Amino acid sequence: MRYIKGLFVLLICCFSFIILQQFSINTYAQDDVDAIQKFNGIVTEIVMVEEREENGIKVLEEKVKVRLEDGREFENYRYGVSKAFVKYEKGDRVIIYENGENLFIAEYNRSQGMLVLFIIFVILSVVIAKKYGLYSLLAMIISFAMIFKVILPNIISGYDPVLVVILSSLVIIPVTFYTSHGFSTKTTIAIISTIFALIIAGLLSRVFMDITYLNGMDSEESIFIQLGEMGDVNLRGLFLAGMIVSLLGVLDDVTVSQASVVFQLYDVNKDMSFKELYTRALSVGRDHISSMINTLVLVYAGASFPMLLLFVNSNRDFSELINVEYISAEIVRTLVGSIGLILAIPIVTLFCTLWLKRKSLID
Repeated sequence: MRYIKGLFVLLICCFSFIILQQFSINTYAQDDVDAIQKFNGIVTEIVMVEEREENGIKVLEEKVKVRLEDGREFENYRYGVSKAFVKYEKGDRVIIYENGENLFIAEYNRSQGMLVLFIIFVILSVVIAKKYGLYSLLAMIISFAMIFKVILPNIISGYDPVLVVILSSLVIIPVTFYTSHGFSTKTTIAIISTIFALIIAGLLSRVFMDITYLNGMDSEESIFIQLGEMGDVNLRGLFLAGMIVSLLGVLDDVTVSQASVVFQLYDVNKDMSFKELYTRALSVGRDHISSMINTLVLVYAGASFPMLLLFVNSNRDFSELINVEYISAEIVRTLVGSIGLILAIPIVTLFCTLWLKRKSLID
C-alpha cells in the first residue's frame, strides 16, 4: 500500500508538469530587460563613508569599491537619508546592474541567507513530519509552479484574473491535497468542501468589491502595473484573484483538519447518530474557527504595519481612515477570508457526516 501511495504521488506530479507545459505562456521576451545585464559582485573596499545631519535629518554619504565576477572593478556612490540605508561592509555580496556604460549596485545579494533558511525549513519539515513533510514540500512546489508558470503569465497576457485563478484552483486543490494528505475519502471530501467555500468567498468578494467601490488600486504595485507595459491588466480582477489565492492556502488547513475530526469521532463511536456526530464535530470546529480568524487578522495587520503606522500617526479620525482605499481593501480582504473560513467548517462537517452516516440515513 505504501508503494501504491508513492506511485500515486509521482503520477500527480507528472500530471501537474504536463498541465504546466500545456497551458503556460511565455511572456518574458522584453527588450528593456535584455538591455540591462546583471552581475554578482563583492565589496572590496570602503573608500569613504560619512554620516551627518542636514536640516535636522541624518544623511549618509558612502563610496565603496566593488569587484564584479568577471574581474572588473568600479566605485559605487550613494547619498540619502541614513535610515533608508544599511552601511556596506567589506566582503558584502551585492547584485550589479550594467546599463550601457553605467555600473551600479542594485541590491544586496540575499540569496545565500535565504537558501540557508530554506534548507533549515526543508530539514525540519522532513525530520519532524517525515513523509508527510516531504509530500507537503512537493505540494508547495506544485503550487508555486502553477502560480508562476500558469496564473501570472495568463494574467499578463490579458485573461480575466478571476477566471484564471478559479480554473487553476481546480488543478491546484486536488493535486496539492492528494499529494500532501494522501488519496482517501477524507481528502476527497475536503477537496469538495474547499471548492464550495472558495466559490462562496469568490462571489462575496465580487459583490462587496462593488458595494465598497474598490477599484484594485490599493497598492503602489497596482499603480505601476497600470502605468507600465501591463496597462491592460484588470486590476479589480487582480485584487479578487489575489484574495482567492490567499484564502486557498488557509482553507487547506481548515477543511482537512475538520474532516479528520469527523472521521476520528466516527471511529471512536460508530453508533453515534447523524445529529450527534455533526454537533460534536462542529463544536471542535468552532475552536478552530476562532483561532484561524484571529490568525488571519494578525497576518493581514502584520503585512500592513508600515501603512497602518502612517495612518495612526495622522490627524484623521477612524471613520475617515476606514474609507481610504488601502484600508478598505484590507478590511474587505480580511472579512471575506474570515467568512470563507467560517463557512468551510460546517460545509466539510456536513459532507463528512453525510458520507459516514449514509447507510443509516438510507435505512
